[in-house]
Amino acid sequence: MRRRRGSSLAKPKILYHWTRQHLFEPIINGGLKVPDGKKVTHTTDTGYYGRGIYMSPDPNYAQSYGYGATLFFVTLALPGLQYKASYPKSLGKPLKKGYDSHISQDRNQMEWVFFDNHQLLLCYQISLDQVEYVTNVLNKVIDDVFTYS
Repeated sequence: MRRRRGSSLAKPKILYHWTRQHLFEPIINGGLKVPDGKKVTHTTDTGYYGRGIYMSPDPNYAQSYGYGATLFFVTLALPGLQYKASYPKSLGKPLKKGYDSHISQDRNQMEWVFFDNHQLLLCYQISLDQVEYVTNVLNKVIDDVFTYS
């Protein structure tokens, strides 16, 4: 991605993913999966901003998608060039050609959508009281890796 998009668009971002507790084990064992409508489906709708994996830069934002879960996932993500998606225009749509991911045009850009699970590296499963510590650790990793690469 760095060669194709440049350093600024290739820098990893820390993003969060809330989901129901019964999905923890499949995610831990197989990673986050892009919904295909058959084996993997969205739990609520076909995807307001596209048919992909939904993440947020705010650990509190999508807590309701945990349906009572107290843990959630932390990832390092490579969003690359982001298409500003809108509802209902992007409802259930695939990745916009020429882009690497989608971001919600409304909702303060709190919903980021990925269409390739290889852009997401699961790092931790944590509770809200661990966000500050984990964020500091991952920012150090990003700084160290990005400085030396």
